Amino acid sequence: MESTLKLEKVMMQDSRTFECSVTIQGDDEGITAATTSLLVLGNAEYWNNISLSCMSEEGSPSPTFKWKSYSVLNAPRPFPSRATESLYHKQSSWS
Repeated sequence: MESTLKLEKVMMQDSRTFECSVTIQGDDEGITAATTSLLVLGNAEYWNNISLSCMSEEGSPSPTFKWKSYSVLNAPRPFPSRATESLYHKQSSWS
């Protein structure tokens, strides 16, 4: 499964840290969260669309994904108004 957070038409004020946490009921082993920072500097990023992806290769029951956003001071911060979250079920391929 894969969860994607899409940010449309980013601006400098959209710069922040994003965290994706993955929860599987009854399982607390392994890496359960990952963070990345978005820094919008200028023309190359300004008004472009950016997608952040978070994946889980397996899990039973199916994992739950949750995106969070933080300021540079690590305080919770709301998502930009142009942010949307999608969840995809990846097909397994057998050789």
